[in-house]
Amino acid sequence: MEQRFDDVDIAKGIGIMLVIMGHIEYNYVPFCGSVHIPLFFILAGYLYDIDKTQNRTYGELTGRRVKRLLIPYFIYNMILYVKYLLKLILSHTFTMRLGVQGLLGFVYSSALFYKNVPAEENFEGFIFGNAPLWFLTAMAVSSVIFYFIIYFVLKHRFDWRRIIASSVVLCLFSYALCRILPVYLPWSIEAALLGTVFMLMGMCLRKYQVIERAEKHYWLPVVCVLLFAMLHYLNGPANLALQDYGRFMSVYLVLGLLGTIIVLCISRLLARSRIMNQSLSYVGQNTLIILAFHMTCISILVSVLNKIHLDMLPEWGGFFVISFAVGLFGSLLLNEILTRFIKVPKRFL
Repeated sequence: MEQRFDDVDIAKGIGIMLVIMGHIEYNYVPFCGSVHIPLFFILAGYLYDIDKTQNRTYGELTGRRVKRLLIPYFIYNMILYVKYLLKLILSHTFTMRLGVQGLLGFVYSSALFYKNVPAEENFEGFIFGNAPLWFLTAMAVSSVIFYFIIYFVLKHRFDWRRIIASSVVLCLFSYALCRILPVYLPWSIEAALLGTVFMLMGMCLRKYQVIERAEKHYWLPVVCVLLFAMLHYLNGPANLALQDYGRFMSVYLVLGLLGTIIVLCISRLLARSRIMNQSLSYVGQNTLIILAFHMTCISILVSVLNKIHLDMLPEWGGFFVISFAVGLFGSLLLNEILTRFIKVPKRFL
């Protein structure tokens, strides 16, 4: 039986809400890209217990992890793909090119194919509301590399020197691929290399009990907030999916770490409130389905507004709040329908 960490579930809930905010037009939370994706990678490493996997083989552990990521990836993509095809057919806009493009896109799992080419001239991979799902394939690749480091580099012993050395190699390799290759690699391999670095950071956070220390010394979270604000201003917006790290990759790594520490500290505080604990933990335990369907929910909202000639509403600040609510609660409603009425096994959601 796996142990649940309420503060981690809350942190996941906060993280997925930041993901939704980052995907809304006229985004009012510019720091989302520096926090939400690094947060999930770091939490994956934070939850890993190096002492409990010594009796498992590399293939067993990796296979289990990859299966838990890729089965939902293909199920959600097929659901969204069928919906996309039906929409094209009913609107009489279906072409073989669009059908094949959508299929190739989710198999390749990359938003774009060419680097430094405008989107309108590029090959778009995610064209039916499935763009957020790139994270699942990237996490699968990161997990394979992470467990490789645990088994064959660290040999199941925590060694900060080898962790730092591995992180430096991964960063240099990721940077080289981003600079040299004219195309994005499948399954966001470049981003997955950096994701592995974040996972190693998460393991260090747990080993050195950083969050516990921050709870005892309240000035530490305050320092993290101030540093985060200054560094984000220096580095600018980022988008890991497109290997856009702002001005500096190194600063992006620090921002991801600081942002995660801040979110975990906030989660520890919120966990003391029964209402906040239950509600945010529920959101955090259903991040997969929210990740998969929040953009579809928001696109339905936009379509409805266009139908009633309120297409200028996105420029209104309230649209941000409405879109966030529709993306979050629409996905959670779908989750309840699938689990309670259709009886879809929870492991697929």
